[in-house]
Amino acid sequence: GWHEKPLSTMRLASFSAGAPNEKPADVSVVALPGMSGGDLANVNRWRDQLKLGPIDEATLQKEGAHVAANGHDYLFFDIAGDQPIGTPPAKQRILAAILNEKGDSWFIKMTGDDATVAAQKKAFEDFLRSLKIP
Repeated sequence: GWHEKPLSTMRLASFSAGAPNEKPADVSVVALPGMSGGDLANVNRWRDQLKLGPIDEATLQKEGAHVAANGHDYLFFDIAGDQPIGTPPAKQRILAAILNEKGDSWFIKMTGDDATVAAQKKAFEDFLRSLKIP
């Protein structure tokens, strides 16, 4: 149920994901040089997109799960909003994996309606495990 979308200047891969009767979730793969603001700043930016308050470094370490895939150690987050946003209003969810390696930061992220993203979690994890990061 994933379909390729045109790339933007920052995206190395872009997909829509979801069943035909669902509003599709957006999947992106982005690589940036350096730490790109750091893991905490990025997670707090995603939390802000869902109208959630910021977390601190200790909470980041508790909420982030380590996922090993193809010789890489990703920091994985499942962030669910608690209030409807967007048009039409709906609760939103973000699945995100961060890889900091060889001076670059990789962000693999799925964003969309809570139910759609939750239903696509296994497919997202399988996608993450299929990636070949140079």
